Amino acid sequence: MSGCSASRRWAPEEAARQEALATSARNEPAAAGLPLLAPDLRPVPAGGAYVDVDPGADAAGGVRARADEPRLRECALRAHRRLQPSDDVPAMRHCDAVEVAMMGAMTALLTSAGCTVEDPQDE
Repeated sequence: MSGCSASRRWAPEEAARQEALATSARNEPAAAGLPLLAPDLRPVPAGGAYVDVDPGADAAGGVRARADEPRLRECALRAHRRLQPSDDVPAMRHCDAVEVAMMGAMTALLTSAGCTVEDPQDE
C-alpha cells in the first residue's frame, strides 16, 4: 500500500470499524482452509486469500478481498515473455482461471458469513 493511512480518510472510529471488519473477513477464508495473506504478513509463494483495508478516497475504499497467487502469476508472466503477445499462453489462461475460481470461492465464503461482497468495477 502507499503511504496513505486509514486515518486520513476516516475518523478514528470508522478506521477502527474498517480494521475490525477486515479482521473478521480474514477469518472466513482461513477457517475454510484457504491460506491467508495479510498486509503485515510476509507473502507465501503458494498464494492465498488477501484481505486488507483500502483507505482510498474513491467509492472502492473500504475492506477489499482478493486472491493472490504470486508464484503462479510469475510462472505465467515468464511464459508470456518468451512468446509473442499474440500467442496463446496456456499458463496465463490457467493463472486467470485460478484467480476467477479463488474469487468465486472467497465471494461464496464471505457471503455465507453475512458479508456484502461487491465487484469494484474500477479496481
